[in-house]
Amino acid sequence: MKYSSHYETIQNKELFKYKVHLINNIENSNSFRYSFSISYLGVPIEFKHNFKDFQVELEEFFPENWQSLSTDDPYVFHLYEAVSLAVDSFENEPSQDCVTYYEDSYYGVQRDFVASEKNKLITAFLNLKIDDGFFNLLRWFLPLKILKLNKAILHSSCVVKKNGKAVFFLGHSGAGKSTIALMSEGRHVLGDDMNLISSHDGKLYASAGVLGGLFFEGVDFQKKFEVEALYWLDQSPLNSSSQLSQSEAFMRVITSFANLFWEDLQDADQDIVFSLAREIIEQVNVYHLKFTKSESIWGLIDGETEEN
Repeated sequence: MKYSSHYETIQNKELFKYKVHLINNIENSNSFRYSFSISYLGVPIEFKHNFKDFQVELEEFFPENWQSLSTDDPYVFHLYEAVSLAVDSFENEPSQDCVTYYEDSYYGVQRDFVASEKNKLITAFLNLKIDDGFFNLLRWFLPLKILKLNKAILHSSCVVKKNGKAVFFLGHSGAGKSTIALMSEGRHVLGDDMNLISSHDGKLYASAGVLGGLFFEGVDFQKKFEVEALYWLDQSPLNSSSQLSQSEAFMRVITSFANLFWEDLQDADQDIVFSLAREIIEQVNVYHLKFTKSESIWGLIDGETEEN
């Protein structure tokens, strides 16, 4: 069996082996107490499980207009609780990486879930509550599905400026994506980690990714905002902004597409990724933003102050 390269980062190989055994030997049930249907970022999903508390969480967390959208052909998730399993700790793995592989199905194994996908049926073990395990499962499943809808999850923070337009902040881990969002007082923060960018009728739109990170008060998961610009972040003693070349911008956007498992992508899927990245950089400018950990950076982003 050929695992993706992230397997090399896994430290608890015995637990990994146990999870693979678990998902390979599950006898899927045809009887579940609860069902929850939703259009998740435009992808129709039906969650089936046996836990009342989790059902209540789902109903309270997701907006009604997501729940009201249905289809006759959803992706069906059979979700099983991991807490009661005969293993010391289901999440006893330091690595945050997701290992993927193909056998008779497509598999994902991460510290807080294990899952398989075949013929629109997804079987998964995780702790059944809305937390990192639930969102990591969806991060494994959703990105390629929404790409085919001309949408992508960007590893980013995203803030709606006072003019009503959205700006994305990209960058390596620790670059300051969350910091700059938290300093944006008086503006509307969509998210500090995963946000959705979509293309429609020649314009780009931003909306909350609803895939983890901090959830900010007053965010309407369904609302879209026209995108004004993207910024690649670096912390610096001075504030400055410079437009990236098309080639530089393309590479920054490509590296910011979240949870695309490049080793698994077919040529046709890679073409979709490249096409959307080109569409993004053709429609809005991408800047290199050097900033201090000071709210003064927002004067530069808003065009109210000069570089300093």
